[in-house]
Amino acid sequence: DPEKLRRQTESMREAVKKAVNEYQPDDGGDLPCCEESITPEYERFTVDEEHRLIKICKDAAAVLGADLKVIAAGGGSDANIFNSRGITSVIFATGMEKVHTTGERIDIDDMCKNANLLLQVIIQHNK
Repeated sequence: DPEKLRRQTESMREAVKKAVNEYQPDDGGDLPCCEESITPEYERFTVDEEHRLIKICKDAAAVLGADLKVIAAGGGSDANIFNSRGITSVIFATGMEKVHTTGERIDIDDMCKNANLLLQVIIQHNK
């Protein structure tokens, strides 16, 4: 959502500016300053639920007795880059916990389920 991204970016800019303006060094040293440069790292993407790739993924999940749900998510991944270059890509949730922290983890059963799903996607694609 471009508007949500704009609001988040502005909120982050304001938080940094506020921190810089409110900082008072204990030792009377130099005050901080802030220079900003906002550069988009990747483009957003959508893949229509009727796209062949989505159908392949749903068929693969069905073979495993699962019901694959398509949802919109925020953030960025390699899929953003691939889609911007014309390679239709989607992201599978993996069941990871505490993502992007030192406590990040995934249950081995979830990892195996994802590996099996990926294998089925490959099989379905080659049908």
